[in-house]
Amino acid sequence: MSVGHRPSVGGAAAFELRLLGPVEAVRAGREVALGGPKQRAVLALLLLEAGRVVATGRLIEAVWRGSPPPGAAKTLQSCVSRLRTALEPDVALVARAGGYVLSASERFTEALSLWRGRALAGMCEAEPLALEAARLEELRLAAVEGRVEADIELGRHAEVTGELESLTAEHPLRERLWRLLVLALYRGERQADALAAYQRAWAVLTGELGLEPGADLRALEQAVLRHQVPAPPPLPRHNLPAPLTSFLGREQDLAALDRLLTQARLVTLTGTGSAVAGRICRKAGWAAAGDRARCRPAGRSSGLAGTRAGPSSAP
Repeated sequence: MSVGHRPSVGGAAAFELRLLGPVEAVRAGREVALGGPKQRAVLALLLLEAGRVVATGRLIEAVWRGSPPPGAAKTLQSCVSRLRTALEPDVALVARAGGYVLSASERFTEALSLWRGRALAGMCEAEPLALEAARLEELRLAAVEGRVEADIELGRHAEVTGELESLTAEHPLRERLWRLLVLALYRGERQADALAAYQRAWAVLTGELGLEPGADLRALEQAVLRHQVPAPPPLPRHNLPAPLTSFLGREQDLAALDRLLTQARLVTLTGTGSAVAGRICRKAGWAAAGDRARCRPAGRSSGLAGTRAGPSSAP
């Protein structure tokens, strides 16, 4: 498995997480230091469940093969902290609900873009094909849930609320979709709607299955009631001016600038066309600011005035 996103010059992914072979992270063609075997094992376990919470106990059990030493929980916290530092801003590693979740929205978006409709459409009269189609549909829905959850963790709750309303109507027995809908509504300052969504989920699950909602959904309802739902990460700050007109062309320049921004904290553009260079900088800045997972905090744009050669005169 190789997970990549953000194409750069030449079509290569600017960031990749690799599992087929050694566990690696590659940014702009350079390997990212991931630490020792246990730290890499934590990353692999989270990546295999990307978009889903992996319980702390499960991680400890797997990494230490059922015999965790004293202080294993603190060691795990340290591993996660170092991984978070290494992987951000490309991937968000979030603590939640007694575990951790690796949010990689681009990964799910890429995977879902390959679907053109239901798998094996029109070919399901044969039982083996019907079973395979059902398996692939379950994988597609899991990818949709993972992508939506990653979007919410990146602060895009308002963008996915309508989609979640449609998904819960289409798949009313999938608790994860209900949990994501309640969370998205609450994050959008719609507490009453979030509680109403929980009541709809409760009615469907008890009516159709005769079962109470699961522990995660019930815990979220209590957190909504008490205003104890964890807040999303803060929005990145910047001083970029609002674009007044559209900006077409310069795709190669923008792609090259995008690649450089993954490698350095400061990038300087020089040339004779200062107005064009300024617009390219602002376009790249807005693209980064619009992608919460990539944008470094407190990004700033600075304009440098030109100079003229010649003797100076004292005031």
